[in-house]
Parts: sequence; C-alpha cells; structure tokens
Amino acid sequence: MSALAESTYRFGFTGIFNSPGLGDATMGRHGMDGFSFVPAVDTSIYYPDFEGKRRGDRKVKLFFYARPANARNAFNLGIVAIQQLVRQFPERLEVIAAGSKWDESVYGLKGRIRNLGLLKSIREVAEVYRECDIGMVFMLSRHPSYQPLEFMASGMATVTNRNEDNLWLLRDGVNCLLSEPSPGAMAERVGELVCNDDLRMTIARKGHEEVSSRSWESELDAIWMQIEERW
Repeated sequence: MSALAESTYRFGFTGIFNSPGLGDATMGRHGMDGFSFVPAVDTSIYYPDFEGKRRGDRKVKLFFYARPANARNAFNLGIVAIQQLVRQFPERLEVIAAGSKWDESVYGLKGRIRNLGLLKSIREVAEVYRECDIGMVFMLSRHPSYQPLEFMASGMATVTNRNEDNLWLLRDGVNCLLSEPSPGAMAERVGELVCNDDLRMTIARKGHEEVSSRSWESELDAIWMQIEERW
C-alpha cells in the first residue's frame, strides 16, 4: 500500500499538502510540485475553560490519546509512561484515556485510570479535552496528528514526541513540551507540568494563542487562491 501510494507522487500531479511539514517532506523526497495549508480547529467546538482549571484543590488531569491498533500513535510507549506516572503521582494526577476500546486491566491500570474508550461524538471529545490540563500524544509519521491542535484549542498543555516533520507547529517550551519518544523521557516531561502549575498554564495559553489565530475559512480561502493562480 505504501509503495502504491508513493508511486502517485511521481504522476506529475500538483499536490495540496496537509501541513507545511508534510509538504516539505513529500516535495523534497519525490520532487513533486504543490503547496500546503496549515490545519485549523473549529473553535466553536474546541475552546478552553481556563478559569475552571485554577482551582487549587483539584487533581491535575492528563489526557492520553490511546489507540492500540494505530502504530503511528505508539500506544505501548504511552502505556509504559502512564504506568510510571501513576506510580509517581498517585495523589496528584488523574489519567483519562480515550481513542478506542481496550482493556486497561491487561496493563495493570484497572482502577488507576479512567478509560473512556471510543467516544461517541466530537462534542463529547471536546468536553473531555476541556476538563483536562495536559494532553499526551505520540505522532510518529510525517502526516500531522490533529490531537495537538485540538488539545491546544481546548486549553491543554500539550506533550508529544519530537518529530522533525511537525516542528512547523511545535515549539518546545513555548507552545508545548517535546520529548524523545522513550516512555521515561515522556513521563519526565509530563511530570514537569504536573509539578509546575505556572509552566503548565503558560504552555496551555501559548498553545491556545497558536491555534486560535487561524480558521478553516481562511485556510480554504488560501487554498483556493493557490488554485486560481496555478490554473
């Protein structure tokens, strides 16, 4: 499937690429012509509740994007990081997982995390995001994941693995924290945000500023302008 997909990049088509990182990688490797857009977020659905997160008596809530069947999201690396985090912060941290159905008891996490499985609607997803303080997701492919964008829009401090094809968006220590993809490194970076309320809020606000400045309407207008210029 990968070989067949890559062969289409040499058909002489003009590509519309889902993010600058994917565009640079595809055009640089295959010599394909094209242009990219920057993914946006529907801020009428994904928006923050910063005031609700100021209560000092509440646990820090970590959201883990858990999809065992999707290799690009490195489920097993994330699970080992979660196992370490719940041991390290048993009273301070609450972990919420969603993305697909899986049995947390297989990983020794029964009763230690809240596993929501596959959520039923986008609005339900947004409600869960809004109640969480930190979002953790692995992205191992060139194609961007929309989770960091939605995390940021919902007021979460985002932690993800370093991936050079996604650095057009992710700035370590500014709008997110980046980690090497090992479970220990990821747990350490999440732990920084668990322990430091000010850092967590600063990262969350900067992330929100990053994504709230764009809209799908403006990005689609830019795509159409490119099409008109070329044809």
